[in-house]
Amino acid sequence: MRAAPGQAWRLVYTRSPTLASAAAKTGSVAYTVFPSLSNPRLFVDDMGWKWVWPLARPTRRSRSVPWRALALLARARPIRRLLPCMIVPRDHHRQFIEDLIGSSIRSMSFLLGSDGPERKLVAQIVTDDRVSGYLKIADDSTGRWLLRNERAVLEGISGEFNDLGPAVKAYVEEAGLTYLYTSEVSGGRAPTRITETHATFLRSLIGGSRVAFEGTDPFARIEAATHLNPQFQRLWEAARPYADPLEFHSAIIQGDFAPWNILRHGPSMRAVDWEYGAVLGIAGVDAVHFYTNVALLLRKWTAARAADELERHIVGASTLPGFSELYVEGERRAVAILALLFDVATGLVATDGVVSPTNATKLLIVARLLK
Repeated sequence: MRAAPGQAWRLVYTRSPTLASAAAKTGSVAYTVFPSLSNPRLFVDDMGWKWVWPLARPTRRSRSVPWRALALLARARPIRRLLPCMIVPRDHHRQFIEDLIGSSIRSMSFLLGSDGPERKLVAQIVTDDRVSGYLKIADDSTGRWLLRNERAVLEGISGEFNDLGPAVKAYVEEAGLTYLYTSEVSGGRAPTRITETHATFLRSLIGGSRVAFEGTDPFARIEAATHLNPQFQRLWEAARPYADPLEFHSAIIQGDFAPWNILRHGPSMRAVDWEYGAVLGIAGVDAVHFYTNVALLLRKWTAARAADELERHIVGASTLPGFSELYVEGERRAVAILALLFDVATGLVATDGVVSPTNATKLLIVARLLK
C-alpha cells in the first residue's frame, strides 16, 4: 500500500478561515460543513461539493442548492467565522484510501458526528453506485483508542455474531492516524424505547455461563480508571460489595447501545459504533445504558429523576425486555451500578481522565443507587 503522506494527512478542526487558507497552501483543502437533518455531513464527489446526504435518510439526495446557498452566505466574513472548517489533505488522500479499501472510490460522504470527546471523521464510501462501507479516521489519542477497541470487539463478534454489526475490512495505523474500514450496515431508524426486538438482539449476545465480575473486561476497565478520578474511585470502592459475591451472565457488550446506533433490518436489529464495547462482559449493561442515555440525552431528565426511574423500573419490579428475566432484584441493582460505572470508566480511559457532562450525571445516579 502507498504510504500516507505524513504531516499532510493531519486532520485540523478549526473555525478560522485564516488557518484554513494557510492549510490549503500547504497541500490541504478546507471543507466547510453545516448540519443536515441531524449531524454535520458533507458529500465529496471528484473533490467537489455536489450533494448533501442527511444522516437520517442516507439514500435520499438533496440537490446542490444548499451548498450554493452556503457558499453565498460564507462570503460574509462574520458568517464565515461561525462555520466550522475541517481541513483534510487534498493530494494523494483519495489514492491512499483506494489502496486501503482495495477498490476505486466513486464518492465519499463525510460525517463529523455528534459532540463527543474524540476527534474523528467518518466517511461513507461509495463504489460502483453502492455504499461499500464506512471509513473512520482518528488523529488524537482518544479517537485512536476507540478505533482500536472497536476493531477488537468487531473481530471478537465475527463469525457467530457477524449479523449483529459490521465486519472489519481493513485497519491501518499510519503517520499518526488510525484508519478503520468496516462493511455497510443497512436498516431503518430504531425506536427510542426497548422493544422485544431490542431484547432479542441483546439476548443473542449472552453466553452460556455465569462469571464473576472480577474476570470480565468491564472490571479491568473500571480498575484502569480508578486512578484517573477520585470521585470515581470512591464510588467504585463503595460498589464492590454489591458485585463481589455475585456471578453474572456473560455477554458481549456493544458499549453504546442507543437509538442512534441501532438499525432495524426486517424483523431483526443491527448495531453500529462498537467503539465502547467489550468482548468478555456481563449481560444487562447495554440495556441499562440504553435506558439511561435515552433518559438523560433525549428526555433531559435530571440525575435524581433518572435514578428514581432506574430504581423503579430496573432495580425493583423490572419489566425491561432483555433484562428483567436475567436477574433477581439484588443482582439487578448490582448490574445497574456496574453498567453506569463501566460507561464512565470507558470515557475516563479513552480521554485520560476527562469526565463528560453525561458521565458526571451518571456518577450522581450511581451515588443515589448506592444509598
